[in-house]
Amino acid sequence: MINSPARDPAYFVARPGTTTGGTRRKDLPCPTSCGGDEGPVSAENSVRAGAHRLTSIPAGRIGHPVTPRIPRVSVLDITRSRRNDTVRWAGGRSGAGFRVRLRRGYVHDHGRRVVMTGIGSFLPNDPVPVDRIDEVLGPIDEAPEPVVTFARRFAKRFPQRSGVEFRHFAIDPQTGDMTHTVATLAEEACRRALDSAGRSPEEVDLLLLSTPLYDQVSPPTTVFLQEALGIGDCVEMEIHANCSGLFKCLRIASDSLSLGRSDTALVVYPQVSSAYLRAPFYNQARMTKTQAALRYILTDGAGAVVLQAVDAAEGDAPPREMIGTFVESVGWDQPPAMTCGAGIADMVSFRSFGEAFGQGSHHVDQDLPTVSREAPGFLFGAVKRGIESMGIAPESVNRLVVSVPSVGQYNANVERFCKYLPSCAPASEFPYRNTGYCGGAAVLVRLDELVQSGRIKPGETVVVHAIESSKWMSGGFALRW
Repeated sequence: MINSPARDPAYFVARPGTTTGGTRRKDLPCPTSCGGDEGPVSAENSVRAGAHRLTSIPAGRIGHPVTPRIPRVSVLDITRSRRNDTVRWAGGRSGAGFRVRLRRGYVHDHGRRVVMTGIGSFLPNDPVPVDRIDEVLGPIDEAPEPVVTFARRFAKRFPQRSGVEFRHFAIDPQTGDMTHTVATLAEEACRRALDSAGRSPEEVDLLLLSTPLYDQVSPPTTVFLQEALGIGDCVEMEIHANCSGLFKCLRIASDSLSLGRSDTALVVYPQVSSAYLRAPFYNQARMTKTQAALRYILTDGAGAVVLQAVDAAEGDAPPREMIGTFVESVGWDQPPAMTCGAGIADMVSFRSFGEAFGQGSHHVDQDLPTVSREAPGFLFGAVKRGIESMGIAPESVNRLVVSVPSVGQYNANVERFCKYLPSCAPASEFPYRNTGYCGGAAVLVRLDELVQSGRIKPGETVVVHAIESSKWMSGGFALRW
């Protein structure tokens, strides 16, 4: 569980002239290792004191170097100093915190300029209405009775409450067979992105793919995609990640293009959740309620973009320029909130994958109560950190694209984002009503819709962001259209 005494990240903002750093823990004495109570500590002094190294900071005091130790913290208890990119964590259960200097955001202000010349997305097969999900994925009828009863109730109630009316699955509804692999799903999105950019596959010299799943353990999925697209020679890389993986790829691509190592990059994120949601995949006797619930939350899709390096004079603003990228991983001391086994770690406890299957270790699982409670606040804080680290003025942002699985989580942040981004009007309705939530691909599916409809105007600043609850990571990028 995440141990945050407050939901709003602003709760933890360090304020000048206070001894609490905004944590409201004024009643805690300063431990002896701190060297005594030195009175009020300003935010400016707190930045200068020991920001160059990992130090433990007593709750209620900023800038007191003490013996390093690992605190229990919350993913939401985070504040940034824009002066030197210092991150301070407020204390969790242990009453400790730390500060470490790091650079998560990257601003493209040197070298060649990077522009997005094409975008494409793909949703497999016909849209599936919510009342046909069990028909396509197969029924859950061999699980323990409480799970079967819960699944039936959840199937009726949650789809309407989620705000999603249709989903897409890479499954033939007549046979139950898979219609796409990770590589073939990615290929469809890549070809659309290349067509949008007016480029041929042969021009791609950097191919980046991120996905939480893969077609085979070896070789990597990227080489199958390279072969399918007909790219004869390129640098290819694959990043194993969920929703944050797209932005890790974009960081690598942007750096490579800016530094002159590549000229044309193709970045794609495919997600084939349905392979792990079909009824035959489960050992239903070992299913839990949350595992059954994910069948009505996740869906399939892919999104891709083409990035290219261009030479532009200082002061010029090339269209669709990448302003910056942002990635972070802040859940190092938190239990995973989303898991899927059947990996090498299972072999520590089981001698075969058959034994792992017998225990249901291969099931996709999520801590839904924690994610429902913490994700909205974490998303809001992550977007703020991303915008600040990329040096973007909040009032200059015209369009925000974020990935959220339900209308409830979307509505939880609308008011806060409207206040923080005064020039950015929220979507008139939940943006994933007709597409569903396909992980890291969702933001590219949405961005593609906005581009194709002409709703993004030249000169507008667009910020795209998503969070990953598996170990509390996030990523984003910004474009000047």
